[in-house]
Amino acid sequence: MVAVDDTEDPQLVELLLETINDLVDELITKPKTVAGVRDRLPEALRNKLTSASGT
Repeated sequence: MVAVDDTEDPQLVELLLETINDLVDELITKPKTVAGVRDRLPEALRNKLTSASGT
């Protein structure tokens, strides 16, 4: 939990929230989106991509 007094420096609060949104997007949203796209690919292509990436 983060508690920030938005009356002291509203620009700081805005920057903090933008940064949190960017982190959530990068760490949660994008990986789920990529996984969803990968899951819709034909299995043979998924297997090739997995073996090429080493994961």
